[in-house]
Order: sequence, then C-alpha cells, then structure tokens
Amino acid sequence: MCNPRAFQRAFTQPPLPLTATDLANLFTPTLSPVGSNRRRLENRTIAHWRDWLLEVEEGNMDHVQVEDVLVFCSGASRVPLSGFPEPPMLDFFLGTDSNSLPLANTCSVTLRLPLHSNYADFSRAMQLAVACSGVFGCA
Repeated sequence: MCNPRAFQRAFTQPPLPLTATDLANLFTPTLSPVGSNRRRLENRTIAHWRDWLLEVEEGNMDHVQVEDVLVFCSGASRVPLSGFPEPPMLDFFLGTDSNSLPLANTCSVTLRLPLHSNYADFSRAMQLAVACSGVFGCA
C-alpha cells in the first residue's frame, strides 16, 4: 500500500456517529418547477423533514434514532465509506389524507415523503413509519 494513512481512519477508528445534518445533506430532493404550488408544498415538507431529523437527534422521538432513519431509507445502518452506488434521492407525493406514511425504496435509496401541510401530521407519519419498519417482514 502506497499511502496507509489514507485508509487508517477507515480500518482503525470507529465510525463517527450519524447526525441529523449528515442525513439531511445526504438526500438530493427532486423538486417541481420554481413558483408552482407543488414546489411551495415541497419546500415546506423539506423544512418539516429537517426539523424532524433534529428532533430525532435530540432524542425527542420515542424509539427512533438517526441511524434508524437511515436503515428505513437504505437498509444500511451507516453510510458506506465509498458512498451509496446511486445518490440518495428525496421525492414527494400527495397523500390521500393526514395519515399518509412515507415510503422508502432501499434498492435505489429513495425516500418518498408525503406532502403534509402541518408539522404534527408529518412528524406522526415519520415516527410511525420508521419505528415500525424494524418489524417489516417478521411474523
């Protein structure tokens, strides 16, 4: 190996804890055209998403930690050193009611967030989806 110091952190030190900012910056949002009503809702939902991640990091969400959110979105408990094969994406959809839950595609690392107009509904939906995802596939 020509430069062992380049790999020292990867092989000898524990990974740094995942933060809300790390997770928020990991995803690239797919947004509607500027000035559209849908874009306004998407921007509001992004603000809800970032606020919710901060609450998770601060320990204000029962049974949900930042790593759990990454597992929900990607199936991985930490970001791979070389990154994900495809850039993680943040998509949006119009829910049918105030109980619309977020959806995740772990193969493409895509998180689809429902467009909730208020933070309380968004937070409730996110917490339910992430907290219950650990039992998916278990009978």
